[in-house]
Amino acid sequence: TLGPYLLSRTPVTCGQYLCFLDALTKKHSIAAAAQRVPRDDRTQQPLWPMSNGQFSLPVTDSNGLKWASKLPVVGIDCSDAGAYCAWLDTQYGPGHRLPTEDEWEKAARGNDGRAFPWGNRWHATYCHTRKATGGTAVRDPGVDFALDQSIYGIRQLAGGVSEWTGSGIKDTVERVIKGGNWTGGTLECRSASRYGESMDSVRNNLGFRVARSLREDHFETS
Repeated sequence: TLGPYLLSRTPVTCGQYLCFLDALTKKHSIAAAAQRVPRDDRTQQPLWPMSNGQFSLPVTDSNGLKWASKLPVVGIDCSDAGAYCAWLDTQYGPGHRLPTEDEWEKAARGNDGRAFPWGNRWHATYCHTRKATGGTAVRDPGVDFALDQSIYGIRQLAGGVSEWTGSGIKDTVERVIKGGNWTGGTLECRSASRYGESMDSVRNNLGFRVARSLREDHFETS
């Protein structure tokens, strides 16, 4: 049983994240935005080009990875995700943050503890993994995967991109990662699956979604 909270229906998209970078540039500097831009996991070099004092989305980056405004943003670490949430606070009021591991899993499993967001049976074509694309990892397969949805209407929890949470791994400096992704197989797609990543990790299959804290008095009572 958890207290009240909100969770975004989908992971943060490239288009939404680009608005955040534009805001950083206007309020601070292009250098401040450059510290948060998606980057290569090996070289730490920016994956989005910069021209005329602002970043833009490439069609494909130097690694051949496709980008589009509708796709989930990847290549950002845990502090980048936290900075995005803090920016939302300035736009819409306080309370934006990464979900805890329990909040993420509750959203995926529903109130009946299902193994996958859609139920207890595995279906390879229901979510975006390399299993669903014939064993070949494809960033944008052009498929909606509408069945990858929990009873709460939260989407892309089993596949698409794995996600940062605000929960730590006990006795480590790692954060809990939840959800399957477009390069993975079946194991990570289970709603109960979890693993850890260093907070400064950046990967091309790791993104995030936003939670917002609520109080009981935010709700009307009859």
